[in-house]
This record gives sequence, structure tokens and C-alpha cells, in this order.
Amino acid sequence: MKILLVLFALFCGVVPSQAEESGLPFDLKYYGSFKKMMHMKKVDGVVDLKTAFDGSHIYGVGAIKNAEGEIAVYDSKAWLSYGKYGMDKVTHEIPEGEQAMLLVTAEVKKWQELVVPKDMSEPELYEFILEQAKQSGINTETPFPFLIEGQLKDLTWHVINGTNSGSGGGHNQAHGEHSFIKKLMGLKERSPATLIGFYSANIQGVFTHPGESWHTHVIIKDEKKAGHVEKFGVLKNSTLKLPVR
Repeated sequence: MKILLVLFALFCGVVPSQAEESGLPFDLKYYGSFKKMMHMKKVDGVVDLKTAFDGSHIYGVGAIKNAEGEIAVYDSKAWLSYGKYGMDKVTHEIPEGEQAMLLVTAEVKKWQELVVPKDMSEPELYEFILEQAKQSGINTETPFPFLIEGQLKDLTWHVINGTNSGSGGGHNQAHGEHSFIKKLMGLKERSPATLIGFYSANIQGVFTHPGESWHTHVIIKDEKKAGHVEKFGVLKNSTLKLPVR
């Protein structure tokens, strides 16, 4: 019966909490599927945001239904970036009935802080995160969340802005996204910012892009901006945060 329930959850793109069974120091849930979004153009809502964010110390990343914008949540505070408003506006108020077409969340009550010892490129930082996660006792065979707080460099991010009706053939090689989803692009040479990210090596194409293990969003608090990260580097003495009991 348990196996049947898990298979049903995977088919529906909704996976319930596994925290108690796995012994993990966080409660991780995900909804929707990148593969279905790409190949079947499934951009309809799969979970109500107020329901998904109902809890204390919720962190998450995702996309608003119908490809209307980006979702980040930091310590249960929503950062919603609607493409129709451009790149320079976020709202913390969740509209009644608002839904995500894709979302991953974790409830993390306590973080351990680690210093980034040198300037790092994105691949170097991701390798550093994995090393520190293993040393901290996190099972890297299962998905886990992380935070980066500090100075970013060479930051590229986007906010999605609806769909191109009738378009289906184009393909973005960088992230495997079909061109029917429109994007607004942002660039920053240097900026203080917060990254909210999730790692998953064994479940790809669900809440990470197909063939990729990381899904990361940025919050630039001083400028009230947020979106999906495409490329970045991090400067020395930034802080890596990993979940801990």
C-alpha cells in the first residue's frame, strides 16, 4: 500500500512530507514537474500558495501558475515577482487563490552557518555546498535546501512573463526550457543578495531542470527584486547555511 501511495504521488507531481521517516532536519515537499511543463506545456496551478506556505520557517522556490512569474519564500515570507510588472517589483501579499505551477518547499527551523573561504564560481560553490553537506551529516542522495547570504558577482536571473500562444518548437539549451515561456532578464555585476536553493541528484526534471541537480532563486532585498538564477558567482566571506537539528 505504501508503494502504491508513493507512485500515485509521483504521478500527480505532489510528494508529501518524508521528514519523520527519513530523519532529515527539514520537511521537504514538491509539487508539479519541469518535464510536464516543458513537454506537455502544463502551466496550470498545482498547489495553493497559502496552503503550501502554511507553517513556520518555510523556504522555497517555484513558478506562479500560467507562467505569470517567480516564487521565492524566505522564512515563511513570500517574494512574488510577476512578469507583467517587470523586473523591479515584488509583492509579499499572496493574492487569494493564487497557485504555483511548480514549487519545492522545506520547513527548516535551524540553520548552521559556514563561511565561504574564497571567491567562487557557480560550479565551485555547488561543489563546496556538497562537501559541507556531507561533512555535516546530510544525506546528499536525497534532496536538501541551502541558503547563501552575502555578495554575489556576475549574477544573471530571470522572471517569467507568460506564454507565447502557438509557439512550441523553440528550445533554450541553457535550461532545457521550450520557448513558449517568455522571460525578462536581469544582470548584476555585484550585489548583496540571498540565494535560496535546492539540490537533488536523484530526482531531476521534477523541481530541477532535466539533467540538472540545482534549482536556485535570488532575493535582492535592498532593491526589492527576486527571480530564478541562471548564472552567478559568490565572493569570499559570504555565508552558506545548511539545515541542522
